[in-house]
Amino acid sequence: MSKARSKNILGLFAILIMMHHLGQKVSASWVPASVRQHGLELFVPIGYLLVSFFFFCSGYGLRKRMKDDDDYFKGFLVRRTNRILMIFVITNIIYLVVRHLYGSVYLPINPYSWFVYAIIVMYFGFFFIYRKENRFSHILMAVWILIYSIICYILISGNWWYNTPPVFLLGIIMADREAAKGEGEGAIPNLTIKEKLVRIIVSVIIFVVTFILSENLPGLYPALGIKNYGIVNLIIVLLQIIAGAAFSLAIYILASGKEMSPVQRIGGLVLGFYGKMTLEFYLIHGLFVQLFGHHFIDDTTPPVCYIKNVPVYVLVVFVLATAAAFILKLAVDLIIHLYETKPMFGRKCI
Repeated sequence: MSKARSKNILGLFAILIMMHHLGQKVSASWVPASVRQHGLELFVPIGYLLVSFFFFCSGYGLRKRMKDDDDYFKGFLVRRTNRILMIFVITNIIYLVVRHLYGSVYLPINPYSWFVYAIIVMYFGFFFIYRKENRFSHILMAVWILIYSIICYILISGNWWYNTPPVFLLGIIMADREAAKGEGEGAIPNLTIKEKLVRIIVSVIIFVVTFILSENLPGLYPALGIKNYGIVNLIIVLLQIIAGAAFSLAIYILASGKEMSPVQRIGGLVLGFYGKMTLEFYLIHGLFVQLFGHHFIDDTTPPVCYIKNVPVYVLVVFVLATAAAFILKLAVDLIIHLYETKPMFGRKCI
C-alpha cells in the first residue's frame, strides 16, 4: 500500500470522523429528544472503524520505514512526537480560551484528544520493543497493547480508548508479511484477482457479523438474562476490535494494487490535501462541532451559536474546520522550520 494512497484514504476518513462527531451531536440516541434531529444516524456508530485504520496505517508505516532505514530509531521519539505534541498543545490552548469564554472548563480540555495519548503510547511501545528486535517482538507488542488496554478499561470510562489501538499491531504484521514475500510498494505479490477477492470477501463478512453483533448486543443482554453489564461490555469491545481489524484489512487489500486511474488521481488531489493535515483537522474540528451545536460541550451549557439546520451545520463546520486546520498546519510547519534552521529560535524554545 503506497504512502500516497494511504494518505488519500486517511484524508477521507478524517472528514468521515468529523461526520461521526456531528452525528453524535445531532442524531445519536442519547441526544435530548428536544434537539435530536434525523439525517446523520449512519455516521454515529462508525467512528472506531475509521480510527482503527489510522492505527493500522501507523503500525504499517512505522514497520515499513524501519525496514528501509538502518538508523530509523535514531531520534525516533523526538521525531515522531514533536509535531503531534505541538499540534496538541496549540489546539488545547485554543479550546481552553474558548471554553473559558463560555464557562465550560473541565478536563479533558479537548474532548476529542484521546487519540494523541493512545498513539504516543503505541510509539513508545514500538520504540522500546522493535529497536532491539527479536522473534518475540510481536508478542511483546501485543502484551504492551494489552497492558495499555487493561489500564484504560479499569481507569477510563469509554470503549474508544482501547477498542482501536490493537489494530496498530495488525499494521505491523501486514508490513512484515509484505517484506517476507518481497512485496513491492502498492502491490500484493503472488495474489491473483480471485485470491484478493476471496480475502476481501472474508474480511467483509467478519466485519459485518462482528459489527452487527456489537451494535445489537446492548439491547439483547437483558433478554438473555445477563445482569452483569461489565461482561457484556467486554464482549462488545472484543467484537469491536475484530470488526475494526477486519475493516482495516479489507481497506488495505483494496488499496494495494494497480496504479490509480486519472479520475482517482483527481480525487486524490482533494483527499491528499486533507491527508497531509489529518491530525490538525481531527484535533480542531470538534471545536466547531461544539460551537454551533445545540449545547456547548455538554447538555447543560447553553449554546454559543446554534445552527439548527443540519446541512448548514455540517457545511459550516466543514468549511471552518478545513480553514482552521490549514492555518494550523502552516503555523506548525513554520515553527518546525524555524526550530530546525534558526539556532537562536531553538535555544529560546528550550
